[in-house]
Amino acid sequence: MFLEVLIAGAILVAELLYIGLIILLTIGAIVDWFNGVDTSIPSEVGFTVAEALSSGNFKVVQGVFNKNTNRVTAGRAMDVNEMDATLGSYHRGHKVVIYD
Repeated sequence: MFLEVLIAGAILVAELLYIGLIILLTIGAIVDWFNGVDTSIPSEVGFTVAEALSSGNFKVVQGVFNKNTNRVTAGRAMDVNEMDATLGSYHRGHKVVIYD
């Protein structure tokens, strides 16, 4: 829980690349993005934050968080119409999901 609060705070000051509207966000797309950034530093963890919007869509932030510096080292933000079943199940009841 503490790590989730730190990530949420770090997102507020991070410079994130805005992707735009994604029709269907899949766990495969999440994994592909993580594979494209350096995640070899032991103190860093991947995360996604999903917030349901009143429109039924989601605002999703994906990134890498350094636990030593309490900073987001890479990230992107996107508006999402729908998440696939796997990603949706990860976020069911959890705004922040950590990929360690």
